[in-house]
Amino acid sequence: MEKKIQTETSSRSVADVRKEIDAIDRQIAELVEKRMRRTDEIGEIKAEKGLPVFDPAREDAVLEALTSSVSPDVRQDLTALYRLLFARSRVRQSELRAGSGENSLSVLVLNGPNLDMLGIREPELYGNRDYASLVEFIGQAAKEENILVSCVQSNSEPELIDRIHASMGRYDGIVFNPAAYTHTSVALLDALKAVGLPCVEVHLTDVSSREPFRAVSYVRQACIACVTGEGFEGYRKALKILKEHLLPSENK
Repeated sequence: MEKKIQTETSSRSVADVRKEIDAIDRQIAELVEKRMRRTDEIGEIKAEKGLPVFDPAREDAVLEALTSSVSPDVRQDLTALYRLLFARSRVRQSELRAGSGENSLSVLVLNGPNLDMLGIREPELYGNRDYASLVEFIGQAAKEENILVSCVQSNSEPELIDRIHASMGRYDGIVFNPAAYTHTSVALLDALKAVGLPCVEVHLTDVSSREPFRAVSYVRQACIACVTGEGFEGYRKALKILKEHLLPSENK
């Protein structure tokens, strides 16, 4: 079989194959334009009905349906392409809302190790409110800014990396409290660089005034800003920074 494929391929020139690719690309361009027109239409309907721009369940369902019908060797490529297409669709819908005085951004809020122990762990530093209270606070702050948020906490570095990878094409930005991994993880830095989403680093305490090793932050190289020492309010500030970065015309 391999020899047959090689023989068939060798009988065709690069120019011949490129002509076929060019024809396929023209078809794709026409279909993408049609899809984006429907995206705008859905965006208008969502705005009228007060529905969120980001619908992760819908995106996952579309991906599942599409990738199950193609060859295994191209599933990863198709997934990557559609993640970018979904991201662009959400940008268009957000821009439509921005033009009508509405904003709708989607943000992943990541919390690292030991934050699930809030209220128990060193209350003299972190206070008496627990992690559930933090999630509730973030949700209310996001609602006030008309931002859609998903909050994730993990004590596992690999899981945090996977969450960052999965954020590409699904979220507009990241608010990240890496906790202790701030000072140890080059892998998290590389993950943030890989996805290229704007990220704001946040810490409940003023890490620069604590032990010397906490002054080092690897992830900061991939962040647009850092908020420290403001407790729960630091998350509100981080969300506002992201909003101003992503929708500057709405914050003048």
